[in-house]
Amino acid sequence: MTATAALLDRRNGRELEEILAPEMFSFTAPGETIAGTLLSIDSVTVKGKRVTQYRLRLDDDRRIQLLATYDLGRKLQIEHIGRFVEIVYIGENKEVRKGDN
Repeated sequence: MTATAALLDRRNGRELEEILAPEMFSFTAPGETIAGTLLSIDSVTVKGKRVTQYRLRLDDDRRIQLLATYDLGRKLQIEHIGRFVEIVYIGENKEVRKGDN
């Protein structure tokens, strides 16, 4: 908390809390798992392509965001927002060339 924020905190009798931007998460090895409450599903542009981005709140209250794969995009839908989800990375499909999805 900055000195200015601390001064406002004392003056107004309010407790301030810093809210951090969600960190970008990506799987690195098969078997990795991420679990949390699905907060939103958005469409974003990455390298000129529209992709789906999921935002989750983890049990430790951190917020993360991750980009959808083709398979995940077919499974995780808007009606799942607000639900607890667990995503397990099982690896890449060797039959799909990188950049095709």
